[in-house]
Amino acid sequence: MTPSLFTLFGKSINDFFSAKILTLTLFPALFGIMLWGSVLYIFGNEIYTYLSQMLLGFMPDWLNTQGTAQSILNSIIHFSLSFALYTLFGIFFLIAILLTNMLFSIFYTPFIVEYVRVKSYPHLPKAEFGSLLECILVFIKNFLLFAFLALISLLLYLVPFIGSLLGSFALFIVWYLFFKNTTFYDVGSSSMEESKFQYINQTRFFTNHAYALSAYLLNYVPFFNFFLMPLQILLITHYFFTRLDEMQSIKNSR
Repeated sequence: MTPSLFTLFGKSINDFFSAKILTLTLFPALFGIMLWGSVLYIFGNEIYTYLSQMLLGFMPDWLNTQGTAQSILNSIIHFSLSFALYTLFGIFFLIAILLTNMLFSIFYTPFIVEYVRVKSYPHLPKAEFGSLLECILVFIKNFLLFAFLALISLLLYLVPFIGSLLGSFALFIVWYLFFKNTTFYDVGSSSMEESKFQYINQTRFFTNHAYALSAYLLNYVPFFNFFLMPLQILLITHYFFTRLDEMQSIKNSR
């Protein structure tokens, strides 16, 4: 029987605070923060000026005429525009760092998987399939697909009254599925044969999503989400190894 989610989450946290995993945690996250922080620092003002001027170009000319009402309305529009653009920059910064962390995870996932196997599941044989290039191609393919779906989901924001709710929910689902597909493939290709991965991925639908969703929700922990990608990988790794352990026990009992 597969251990509970809370049991495996506890094991994942214990592994997360080991020296090896903390090293893998800090460098990719700090690199992403420095990289995208530098991009916004260097180009942020130019991008902000360009976007604000472009959007203000759609405003009617009568807002620029003199008058108390026009002046107040003009100030409100400028404030709202500035708030929206800075919010957009913040969202871009967050998503860019998280995507950078996911890209880095392709390279260090095999090390995490092997660390967990040796420490907690040494009786399971080492197995893998695919290559690093295939993992990168899967990441790119999934990103392009789900980025396209995310753009389509933005249209839901145009729905009157409930557009914001529908759009946010759709984006949540889209990026969750991107996360699940990518991390499941990365961990699976580093921990088992392809046939076993296909079996695990296609069975216990709700259990798979319970673990994937639990890992994905860590992305919404403020600030710390920049550093939690290895913990997400650890949780899925423990889950996969317990499934493999269960499969091997059933095979040995026959």
